[in-house]
Amino acid sequence: MRLDVSCPLFPQLFPEPTGRNGYEEYLRAADAVRGVPCDLERVPAHAKGLASLQVTKALALVREGNEKPATDPRPHYDPEQLYPELATFKFFGKLLAAGSLDDQVQAWCLGSNLPRTSTIGFLVGAAIRRLAKGSLDGQAVFPRPDLVHAACERLLVQGGAADAWARESAGILDWAYRQRVTAPEDVADLSDGALDDFRSLSDAFGASLRRGDADPPPFRDPLPERLALCFHRAPDLFRACREDTDRIRALRDKAANLL
Repeated sequence: MRLDVSCPLFPQLFPEPTGRNGYEEYLRAADAVRGVPCDLERVPAHAKGLASLQVTKALALVREGNEKPATDPRPHYDPEQLYPELATFKFFGKLLAAGSLDDQVQAWCLGSNLPRTSTIGFLVGAAIRRLAKGSLDGQAVFPRPDLVHAACERLLVQGGAADAWARESAGILDWAYRQRVTAPEDVADLSDGALDDFRSLSDAFGASLRRGDADPPPFRDPLPERLALCFHRAPDLFRACREDTDRIRALRDKAANLL
């Protein structure tokens, strides 16, 4: 699925919206702030009123999306796929995490609700949760424990970084084999040997994530850049994984006690 980033994302990714997928609201929110800088200080004085209205509308849509499970409509991951909405989602997370306690809960739920279908999606969700979690950790009571509990449960069911890694690696291999059939001239560097090396390294990294290792295995084997990108993200992924599962369980349990 190729996106035209100069056009709204929602109708491209959801030509037939269901009303049951929180990702629909998230994309509508991202479209609502098209043209608004992620650094609001850069908004010219004469445009601040309109920008504020756009952001207010967008955050209301984020809150609607947080009430539902969110699923990325893209059928699979591939290294040429664009995820332009993720930067805007992180912008929403920063705004909410800097607000009231209720806003911080919404930021946590946004970060928890983002689908873990790629390592970059996993990392953006983890970054948003980190922005909000310190505030929630320090609270004996917080708003919407039902929403926090449901978000934590969805996170734990979706699986951790190892599952995001496995889905992305499988998507890269599927893409590479498809390209070798449909556009062999574009992937001359993706030889059988390179794909076998990628598969072996990916399996080793996935096993390391599942074991809960503190650091990724060494990555020294030269791979074509399109295959190597996920390995360059691995240190951040391992760091996020260390911070993730136990804290999600702890917050879920705290929310359950508040229900």
